[in-house]
Amino acid sequence: MPAGFQSFAADGTNTIQIDSDSGLPNFQLRQKITQTMAVGAIPVYTVASGQRYLSSGPVTTFSFYAVSPLVVFECSGAHVCPHAWTQSGSNFSVTVVGDASVPVTIYVFDKNDFSVTANRFGLQVFNAAGVLVADAAASFAKPVGFAQGNPKYAYGSTGYTTDSGTWATDQGTNAFSVVERVGVACIQPAWAIGGGSGGATNAGIYLSTFRTSGNSINANMTGFGDNRNVNNYTGFREALSWSYMAVDISYL
Repeated sequence: MPAGFQSFAADGTNTIQIDSDSGLPNFQLRQKITQTMAVGAIPVYTVASGQRYLSSGPVTTFSFYAVSPLVVFECSGAHVCPHAWTQSGSNFSVTVVGDASVPVTIYVFDKNDFSVTANRFGLQVFNAAGVLVADAAASFAKPVGFAQGNPKYAYGSTGYTTDSGTWATDQGTNAFSVVERVGVACIQPAWAIGGGSGGATNAGIYLSTFRTSGNSINANMTGFGDNRNVNNYTGFREALSWSYMAVDISYL
């Protein structure tokens, strides 16, 4: 490699590589934001006529600047899920919904594009073009595992179906090897429509949501609005599959 940093173990194996030849980014902490959810409108769907259907529940919207963000979520007081994302250039927003009006924190990790003069101590790594790609003064994102599931079918099941039967609200807890705390990122939520009797302001929606506690993450199926028909599922099996990446946020 013409530029960058490599660290080798005693047996010669490459254990750490920054600015690899494959061009993988180094995600470092740019911002930490905490906000408290409050009951409000949750977008559900829009029909062909243009009519928008909303649900309601605890919700908050975060706004932040980033180049190519990896966003990690932490909430020990409720199950939460990132429900809607927007982007305008380098300005992002994410709307988070949950099952209680409590604080939720996001950690915005980003490709390092900080000024070279911003920090005057520690290790800095540059690529072949002279661009700063890693700075030891900012914390790195440390993935520690993954989890996935489906409340009704085997994970990976596909195809359209119409059936009945219930699913479990609790989708299980996974523990990860961290010193202090773990957060949840790269969430693919399960998503299902509930009943329509709530009308345009209380439409039913079911989402997979996640609660962090110390070194563990619990997955849950949380309903918003009118969900009386949710177990009479009509849709694609893959829409109910959920997954996430666990990230070490100890001491952040």
